[in-house]
Amino acid sequence: MGDLTGLQMLLGGLSQAADRPLVSYRDQWHSGADILAGAEGFAAQMRQAGLGSGQCVWIIVTDNLSAMQMQMAAWLLGASSLLLDFRSTAHRFARLRAKLPPDLVVSTRKIVAAEALAPLVLRAEPASGIAPGAASADLIADYATTSGSTGLPKLTALTQARMGQRIRQLIHGGERGPWGVALSALSVAFPASRFIWYRNLAAGVPLVALDLLHSLAELDAGLMRPEVADCTLPPAVIRRLAHLPVAAVPRYPHLTLLQAVGGPALAADKVLAVRHLTPNYAMTYSSTECGVISRISGAEVLARPASCGRLLPGVQVTIQQDGRVGDPGQVGEISVTRADGIVVQTGDLGWLDADGYLYVTGRVQGLLCRNGVNFSADRLTDAALMAADVLDAVVVALPGPDGDDQVHLIVECHGADQPAIAARIRSLLPAAEQPDRHHFMRGLPRGAGGKVDMPQLRDTLIGILEAENGR
Repeated sequence: MGDLTGLQMLLGGLSQAADRPLVSYRDQWHSGADILAGAEGFAAQMRQAGLGSGQCVWIIVTDNLSAMQMQMAAWLLGASSLLLDFRSTAHRFARLRAKLPPDLVVSTRKIVAAEALAPLVLRAEPASGIAPGAASADLIADYATTSGSTGLPKLTALTQARMGQRIRQLIHGGERGPWGVALSALSVAFPASRFIWYRNLAAGVPLVALDLLHSLAELDAGLMRPEVADCTLPPAVIRRLAHLPVAAVPRYPHLTLLQAVGGPALAADKVLAVRHLTPNYAMTYSSTECGVISRISGAEVLARPASCGRLLPGVQVTIQQDGRVGDPGQVGEISVTRADGIVVQTGDLGWLDADGYLYVTGRVQGLLCRNGVNFSADRLTDAALMAADVLDAVVVALPGPDGDDQVHLIVECHGADQPAIAARIRSLLPAAEQPDRHHFMRGLPRGAGGKVDMPQLRDTLIGILEAENGR
């Protein structure tokens, strides 16, 4: 494949699969030629709206297939793209606009939260004859954005040349493990989901796409499809799959990879995933800014369930403790040195054992202080996840009247015995680490990658507390 750009690699894959089924969406297969025609149709509309080389278009993702076609359309015109999930809040749109003002905003339907951006609603009208414009390797192709779940979102610009390199690594380097026909269940506004599409489209390997709003039963049915070989999901979703009634073990015998990506999964959930779902379960520890850091899978999970696995080849990790490099076994902030020499502070606390296995113990920002005692928010959420019927849990710390953290534990559960859950959590924690309040919700607000939207949850919690106080 040489030094092809990201656009050239995708066009090559679509040409390779021009007459073959490549993407299944809503029970309809689309060939490579169909996908390219759709991309050219979107490109014609964007060009008519004034989008040109070197400009940036925001794509509000309502379904993954059209979003990827719109991104290819932007690349055909020599423009760059930022993909954002339609469930994003107006506040998130505003924060990102301050960092990267768009030249054009597009979507396939009206989005209330994005009204201030005046998006252009595009129609799915296949076209042909849109020749690739300026496809310089130095042009910015894509802006990867972090979730912004604990702070302001960060943007990382990827050039067409870098995009081509990353796609080649995914296809040939096994950067994300074994792969084949993929089930796409997460919004491509989430970079890890988007790169699965790049990989498969460039290689001419089929994808099966779900609607962005789907039930656990629909996801389970998709994973049951015999042609599906791999799928990447957030740890919380795999936890829910692993707790489904056991019919047969493994539940997905044909999967070559069921991967949890992003932050670390709970040790008990990893073991359950290996035993109930597939022995080819893997947990990948990664970040948008530095890619895949470590992976643990299969038998290694059963031997070291608390670990995030060994570092991938070429990844350099140091444990920073008070400005110096910690020794094996010492806990500190995980620091990653990228291939380009840039050092990224992950914001996670962890340690490396003598055998080179990485362990993540919590977030730097997740340290709480109350009555002179420091403790980790992860200890509270781990205790909550050990209670029956709990789907997920997060901690929100608000300033207390005495300057200490006021600790609120928010638990996601569906119609469960809430007093029993609260009692179970209390029994698992020492007195000094008990939450000040328990709150129960049927669903936590989430972003495109399945992570909890902490700014939105915090605002919701503050609203609840002010209503209780009659303000």
